[in-house]
Amino acid sequence: GLFKFATTEIRVVEGGEAVLKVVRSHGTSNSATIEYVSSHVTTDSNDYDAIDGTIRFERGETSHEIRIAIHKDDDVEAHYETFKVTLAVTVGTENAAVSSKNVATVRVYDEGTGGGFAVSSFVLSSGAHSTDDLSGPNDALAPLFGGWTVTGNGDSELLVDVNGLYAVDKVSDDDEYNVACD
Repeated sequence: GLFKFATTEIRVVEGGEAVLKVVRSHGTSNSATIEYVSSHVTTDSNDYDAIDGTIRFERGETSHEIRIAIHKDDDVEAHYETFKVTLAVTVGTENAAVSSKNVATVRVYDEGTGGGFAVSSFVLSSGAHSTDDLSGPNDALAPLFGGWTVTGNGDSELLVDVNGLYAVDKVSDDDEYNVACD
């Protein structure tokens, strides 16, 4: 079989969980053991539970999940940090290979101080305009953001960190993600 990540870019918010789906194609008649290991790119050891392990695919199995706990902290950090997870075929496993999609990048979004902008309940909807579509107790702040429009796939909490104002798309389903939303 040929083993790969279903998605090679995963996005998650601090305090969440990264779920990486490993899929097998091109033959399921043999069992196979696949190794996985995480490595820091811009994260450090306090940002997530580092992983190093194996997945056993039995005959007929076509997918497994790797789950990684992401830690929430109050550190002032970049808007997001990344780490990678790499797949490899265990030595001695026959009739198995990893595809070119054997490395997944996990992007961990910082929630700044953990609170919303100005007050804790500031929600923006996709298509909102700065002058008329803010909800919650911050309606009076709309004129301060003059001219922007929100692009997204649903409601997002507006946050602020050292890099400025941003909204995190907390929908993690691959079908929901659109690069234009970041």
